[in-house]
Amino acid sequence: MPIIECQAQPRILNGGFGPFRRVTCTITLVAGLEITIGGEDRSSAYRPKSLSIKEDLNSRGTASFILEDPANDITVAPGESLDIRKNILSPYSSSLIFSGTVDVIDEKWPAMDITSPFKELRVKAVDNNAIASRFLVARRYEAGSLPGEIAEDIRDRYLSSEGVTAGNIENGEITLGQVDFNFESVADALNELSEFVGFIWYIDHDRKLYFQDRDTTSASFGYSDGDIM
Repeated sequence: MPIIECQAQPRILNGGFGPFRRVTCTITLVAGLEITIGGEDRSSAYRPKSLSIKEDLNSRGTASFILEDPANDITVAPGESLDIRKNILSPYSSSLIFSGTVDVIDEKWPAMDITSPFKELRVKAVDNNAIASRFLVARRYEAGSLPGEIAEDIRDRYLSSEGVTAGNIENGEITLGQVDFNFESVADALNELSEFVGFIWYIDHDRKLYFQDRDTTSASFGYSDGDIM
C-alpha cells in the first residue's frame, strides 16, 4: 500500500476568512513485494527469491519466505497476522496475494552460532482457510435444508467473530435430510457439505467464505517470486 506522510504548516491568514493550516503530504510507493506481519512492514528484511505460496481448495494454503535480521531486532511470533502484496509502480497497482497468520518460525544463525550478529528467520504461514479449523460445530440441522443454507448458518455462528463475511455462497439443488455435526471442526463440516453436492469451499484473502460449484472456481495453484515479480 502507498505510505502517506503529512506535515502541517504554520497557520496563515486567508484574507477576511480567518487563519487556516496548509498540510503537505508525501506519498511513497513501495515496489515489488510488500510483507506486513502483525501490522509491521517487514519488506526491507525480505530475502529476494525466497517466497513460495501454495493454495489448495478445501484446505489450508501456505506461504514460506526468509527474513534477514543482521541487527537481531526482528521479532515474529506464531499467530501474528500476515499480508503479502504485489505492488507495481507504473501504472501503480497493489494486489493482496496472500493473507493469513504466521504458523512456524525457524531462527538460524551462521554455523549455528547464536552469538553471531546475523541471523535469518524462516517464516511459514497458513492462509485464512485455517480459521475454519479453530472452531467446533455441535449442531443438528433438521431435514429440508439446502447445503448453502447450512454453510451460511455455520459461517454466521462460528466464523463471523473472526471477521469472516459471506462471499458467493450457493445453495445447491439437493435438499438434505437430517444433518448432525458432533463437535467437528468447521473445516470438516464444510468438507462434508461440499461432498454432498460436489462443491468446494474456501475463505479468501479478504476473509470472505465461498461455497460454490467447482466449475465456478479456479483450480489450486502455487507460485514463487519468479512468477510474480
